[in-house]
Amino acid sequence: MSFVLPDVPEEVFVPVRSEIEAMITTVRDAARAGTAAHTLEQGLFRQLLRLGHSLFQSFLTLSGPGDAGERLKLEDGREIKRLEPRSRPYRNLFGEYRIERSVYGQREGQRLEAIPYGCTVAVARAVHLLSAARLERATDAGDALCPSRAVLGEPPGSAAIGADARA
Repeated sequence: MSFVLPDVPEEVFVPVRSEIEAMITTVRDAARAGTAAHTLEQGLFRQLLRLGHSLFQSFLTLSGPGDAGERLKLEDGREIKRLEPRSRPYRNLFGEYRIERSVYGQREGQRLEAIPYGCTVAVARAVHLLSAARLERATDAGDALCPSRAVLGEPPGSAAIGADARA
């Protein structure tokens, strides 16, 4: 079990831990080698995106498909059965995923009558302020100084770099 989340199996976070260790190693190696700050920032940004992808995948794994059992009783009293699971693509700032979800109805080929709203379905319908398309536009625009500012909707140079050093 996870020490952070006691009811979560530890193996869900194994990929995340190795990515965090890799980031720490990157910072240590860069400091020893005298790497330029902007070079380290670019590498860390890519690693952060990979870390975000792994964390989001962990979230999807923990959320599950919204399976409410073999049969589901509707508010009107009718019972419908679980049909073959459906898979749908999902894309966010961190990359592309496949979201598996349970669906319910009378039988295959007919209208779906229920898709339980677990976290995965709610996430799939959420409006994302940080889309992969915005990230691509930001990096294509060449905001090498701080690509995350462009992704977050701040124009380049909107935050004073080194302001703390001048204070």
